[in-house]
Amino acid sequence: MKISGLDTKNVGALNALKVDFNKPVVLVAGINAVGKSTLLNCIRIALTGDTDRVSKKEYSKLISDGEATGMATCYIGSSRTAYAMELPKGAAVVMGDDVSIPYLLDMTLFTSSKDEAKRALLAHITNTMPTAETVKAKMVELGCDTVFVERIETMLLSGVEAAHAHAKEMATEAKGAWKALTGETWGIQKGASFLFKSPNVPVSIASDEKKAREELGRLDQDLAFNQQQYYTLGSKIEQAIAHNATVDAYTRKGGTPEALERVKKKLDADQAEFERVTKAIENGRGHTASCPCCNENLIYAHDKLTPINDFKPLDPSTLSQLLASLPMLRSAIDNDHRDIANIVAAQFIVKDLGGLKDIEAIKSHQEAIKDRIAAIKSDREKAHQLVEKLNNDMRLMKDAIDKNKKVKAYHDEIVKWLKIADALSPNGIPSLMLNDALNQFNGRLAQSADDAQWPLVHVDADMAITYGGRAFGLLSESEQWRTNAMLTEAISFISQNKLFALDRMDVLDPASRGNCLAWLETLADNNEVDTVVVAATLKQKPAESDLMQVIWLEKQPSIAVQQAA
Repeated sequence: MKISGLDTKNVGALNALKVDFNKPVVLVAGINAVGKSTLLNCIRIALTGDTDRVSKKEYSKLISDGEATGMATCYIGSSRTAYAMELPKGAAVVMGDDVSIPYLLDMTLFTSSKDEAKRALLAHITNTMPTAETVKAKMVELGCDTVFVERIETMLLSGVEAAHAHAKEMATEAKGAWKALTGETWGIQKGASFLFKSPNVPVSIASDEKKAREELGRLDQDLAFNQQQYYTLGSKIEQAIAHNATVDAYTRKGGTPEALERVKKKLDADQAEFERVTKAIENGRGHTASCPCCNENLIYAHDKLTPINDFKPLDPSTLSQLLASLPMLRSAIDNDHRDIANIVAAQFIVKDLGGLKDIEAIKSHQEAIKDRIAAIKSDREKAHQLVEKLNNDMRLMKDAIDKNKKVKAYHDEIVKWLKIADALSPNGIPSLMLNDALNQFNGRLAQSADDAQWPLVHVDADMAITYGGRAFGLLSESEQWRTNAMLTEAISFISQNKLFALDRMDVLDPASRGNCLAWLETLADNNEVDTVVVAATLKQKPAESDLMQVIWLEKQPSIAVQQAA
């Protein structure tokens, strides 16, 4: 960035200054209180709209005595783009938001800034600012899981610290889930080796379970078959009992030859008695008949004809008894015929039934089936218990496998979140990126020390600054000036602004001033700086060179400063 000119109006000792910058090294010199530092301050307020000399409420104190307003205008580049600030309003047309510009125009700002501000500046100028994209890329380089990197991306938009806290929180949640499942506190070694124990089962447990189920199915079929047989035999026993009862009933009705003979004899006796009584009644009554020879009325009785007068009938009482016995005899004969018919029928039925059934043989067969059923049930119970055991072992094994998968998943999640948390911790990616920035920055400081022939300036990770190995706070004023000068140049070079300002070079001894100007001209000769403005209190104007322009300020109310050729 090349400053091509500066105009000031009523700013401190510079009532009216118009100067063109035509060489890369610009030495602003003069005696005390002629406006050297004011000139540098005018560049700063014109480019940044800010100054460290007064607060915004005190901008009027920057205006020259007796004046109401002031203006500082700085021109950049060959096109002379103007940046300006009006006093005391503070209205300004300034450069963009390049955070490095204030550090280039105030050589003490870096060493006086807080450590976080130093780190932020170094990250900015070295392009190592931990943006979401750069941090994501670094996490992948460090071996963080890409899926988890994507999950943390939105938190990175809120900053590395927020993402770091979120990763730790997610790891803590995963540890809680791991503990809830295992009942133990997670540790890296315990988490890597923890396993739920499963039953000691053979590899063939699945096929064994299948065979056991098949055997159980076969026994179920066998049991069903034998139970059906048992029930069938029970029905047969009931049928046989009914059959034998029928046979016995008909047998008891007389279905034997002896019974039939006995009833037949009774029938013959009853018929004979009926014929006797009937004959006795006929003989006791007699029948009137005419004699075929003489037509005399006769009585036929006892198989012969007897004159009526000679016939002696039965007495009425006997006749009455005989007549009364006839119905009973007819009934007895009818009963005898019925009994004979029943006996004959019973004999046919008994013959047709085939005799008594062997119920005991059927019962014996049924008992054998019953024993078989008991044996099958015993075998089935054993098979069922085996199937249950195998299924339970398989469930336990599956449960252990599932739990172990979850345990491993939680463990992996914890490890992945912790890896991201470590990567995002201050000692992780921020430190790595800071190291990258410091390597660039310290490399440039080493180059400056070599070019200026001054002791080495170094900035460590804690932002501690040393000069020749000594802490900045222990340095003399001139040593601190050299340190600040090299730090400011490094910011200028690395940020590629190639612009910086150095005030009060007069704290150096004359020989060191020569070394300093030689160093600055080396930078200009190497095209490593476009404009460097250095101010010094000198008794007389020094000579210019091909690379150095001298602006000599004198203490006058209103001075037009010569413009070096």
